[in-house]
Amino acid sequence: MVTPFMSSIWELFWGVKCYDGGDAMALPGYLTQLKSMSNVKGRVGEIVCGMELESLTKLIPCRFFGNVSALTRSGTHETQIDFVLLSLKGLFAIEVKNWYCEKLFVGNEADLWWQADYYGKRTFVKNPIIQNKWHTSRLSKLTGLNFESLILFSNSTTFVDNNIGNVMYISNLAGYITSLPDKLTEKEMIEASHKVYELKMEGRC
Repeated sequence: MVTPFMSSIWELFWGVKCYDGGDAMALPGYLTQLKSMSNVKGRVGEIVCGMELESLTKLIPCRFFGNVSALTRSGTHETQIDFVLLSLKGLFAIEVKNWYCEKLFVGNEADLWWQADYYGKRTFVKNPIIQNKWHTSRLSKLTGLNFESLILFSNSTTFVDNNIGNVMYISNLAGYITSLPDKLTEKEMIEASHKVYELKMEGRC
């Protein structure tokens, strides 16, 4: 049987979620794949987020896809969307950041760069809101649906002056989503998930 953890791992790397049982990938195979990745730290953040999304499915009707590839209009450039969440509360493109920042000074949504203290040094990091804005725009154009942006950080980052509602810790995701009013019916949610799934299988996103 597929455990919630194995299901979330399957979902994370292949984008197909196991709802009703069946064979899942073996854990040793997953560990081998994880060790072979150059960006292990980023993947760890995505795994933590995948488990949080798995827990969300037990609280409200929702579905999610991981590691969604989106092509530019010209089809020459590909970018990764960490997660796409489809729920009664809305449709969301999720960007996950597993940065180690002693202090992350969350700037304005339109700022190209945010300041961060990294191992005692002040540096600048690209604003993830701008990055994910393209993701939501691309998904909305391909599906004809309205996607919202969520930026999730691991607890290895400490926020300073975060006044942006859609920027939060991974651990706060379930509480945030469940607090929102319903925007879709369950039928609309399922239809939206089918659209994203079809696009994913076609390789368009």
